[in-house]
Amino acid sequence: LGIEEEDLEENVRQRIMEGIPRLMGEEPQPLSDRARDIIPYIGKLFSIDFDAELGQKVRYLDPQQLMEMTFLALRKLLVGMALQRPLILAFEDLHWADESTLLLIRHLAQRVAQIPVLAVGTYRDTDLKPGRAITIDGDPFLVVASQFGRKSQSKANMQCKLKNLKTGQVMARNFQGAEKIE
Repeated sequence: LGIEEEDLEENVRQRIMEGIPRLMGEEPQPLSDRARDIIPYIGKLFSIDFDAELGQKVRYLDPQQLMEMTFLALRKLLVGMALQRPLILAFEDLHWADESTLLLIRHLAQRVAQIPVLAVGTYRDTDLKPGRAITIDGDPFLVVASQFGRKSQSKANMQCKLKNLKTGQVMARNFQGAEKIE
């Protein structure tokens, strides 16, 4: 769609209105029923409202309904695109993905098996999983909890709660990606 963060709202609206049909091999005017079923939900992802006809589709939905209808719209868009030419979907850094993103990926994976789509995902696994025993400065610790973290624009790190197996004390510790763990 060519939407940039600094684009004005009206430009974003126009790019959605023209771009969605084109992605599916359609002309932007007049809008097809398929495009009308997709555009309001894509617009909502960009916080863009549409006129009464398109806007009413999303206006009164509760959050769960909005999510389900957005997933359906995204699926319709991907099917429309894949019917034009095979499609590759790349999902990067899935270890950072929030629950709704993972739900979307599951939704798409279950429903696009009959179209030419290749989905590729990357994620970073960790050895600092809960239950693992590690040694720090000669003391034994048990990983109680862990998650990837990032403070502002800094490098990724692993945020852990560790239990000292000698003293029983629990402490928080961040590990950087290059840090070696025994």
